[in-house]
Amino acid sequence: MNTNNDNHQLPDEIEIDFLEWAIAIGKEKIIIAITFLMVTTLAVVYSLITPPIYTARAVISTNNSQQGGASGAAALVGSLIGANSVGPMRPQDEMYIGLLNSNNLQNEVINTLKLKDKFNSNILLDLRQNLKTVVRFSSDKKSGFIIVEADDKDPEFAAKLANTFVDELRNLLGRLAIESAQQRLLFFQKAISKTQSELSEAKSKFQDAKEMSGVLSDSSQTENAYAQIASKELQISSLSHFSTAMNPDIKRLEADISALRDQLFKSEKVQHKTEASNKVATDAYREIKSLEMILGALTSQYKSSIAEAFSSEPFIQQIEIATSPERRSHPKRTQIVIFYATLGIILGFMAAIIRIWLLKNKEAYKNLILIKNSWFNLKN
Repeated sequence: MNTNNDNHQLPDEIEIDFLEWAIAIGKEKIIIAITFLMVTTLAVVYSLITPPIYTARAVISTNNSQQGGASGAAALVGSLIGANSVGPMRPQDEMYIGLLNSNNLQNEVINTLKLKDKFNSNILLDLRQNLKTVVRFSSDKKSGFIIVEADDKDPEFAAKLANTFVDELRNLLGRLAIESAQQRLLFFQKAISKTQSELSEAKSKFQDAKEMSGVLSDSSQTENAYAQIASKELQISSLSHFSTAMNPDIKRLEADISALRDQLFKSEKVQHKTEASNKVATDAYREIKSLEMILGALTSQYKSSIAEAFSSEPFIQQIEIATSPERRSHPKRTQIVIFYATLGIILGFMAAIIRIWLLKNKEAYKNLILIKNSWFNLKN
């Protein structure tokens, strides 16, 4: 019975406690108001004395599908900074943002804008850290554009800073494109020289093989026979990758080769030549033709690389040039005041509740007074 009576009395007790607390908090409205006014005033003063910050914005496009001259540099850059990484951005966007964040590019920006004087520091590490706090890079997933944003108290300098990053990125990509083309030129030069040497050796080997086999003349009929044998052997080699030796086409080619070799055998002036010497001559002739084909391809690539080395251009386009912003981006005074005004009300209520609790708990209040006196009473 007592338990039931206690349960019935709980709502009344809760209601009484709530009313008591509401009345007590109402009596502490001065503390709430003072706390609110203090915090709000500090927020207003802070928002007024904080210098305005302006944000300039530049937008670049990295779609290089129509700029074949820079593809080599793109591949080179991708290999340098690991463009195959997986993330929310496209690998290509990560590549360009990685370049914008690179120490070399930021050092160029520091030198171009003379940021050592602006930030009063000669330490590049500190200057790069300062840049990272005022410059941001992001990627628009829908359009694929790279966005460069720069903050500064001076709107004109903010725009200049954003555009300088774009300019230095273009310069860096241009240097990489030229270096990539020069590396290919060097590679092709070495490859052409090596191929020419091998071709000379192959021609010498072919002449020796003809003399050994008795084919002393350079008649067009003999040359044609060697060419046909070499061509058909290459066809057999190609077919053997996906066909068996019983393939009719392979059988036909082998028969043709046998007939051509018989023809060569009959046309030789020296009767004691052997099939082995014929084969050496055929292999040498095939090697000559292969090397001539390779030499032609290398020469063509070499000429293309020369043209690319002289016409290498950056493969980015600046869609939006940063201009001096007309409105500040920071501080957002209205938001600051609203936030701290709300915080002031919360702190005021918390101070009122703590004061009420201390007044209800005399012992805790006395202990708090003793703690205060022990810390702030200088006479002891």
